[in-house]
Amino acid sequence: MTVALETVRSTLRSIVAEQLCISPDEASDHDSLSERYQMDSLDQAEIIIAIECDLAIELDLDLSFDTVSQLIEAVEAVA
Repeated sequence: MTVALETVRSTLRSIVAEQLCISPDEASDHDSLSERYQMDSLDQAEIIIAIECDLAIELDLDLSFDTVSQLIEAVEAVA
């Protein structure tokens, strides 16, 4: 795993944690965010917007994700 990927993963966990009011350590890569933390479509949109601001990238607001791993894949696809 490269340093950049680990930095992205850490940033994404922090963004997800802040939006869902959990600890970054609780945001594991493969947990279902909607099932475990009741993430809804508004949370998803706000997470996407925060990622765009923090990482200076553009993601599709219609991006569908349910895990941190899916977010990492989406960021890697546009980076």
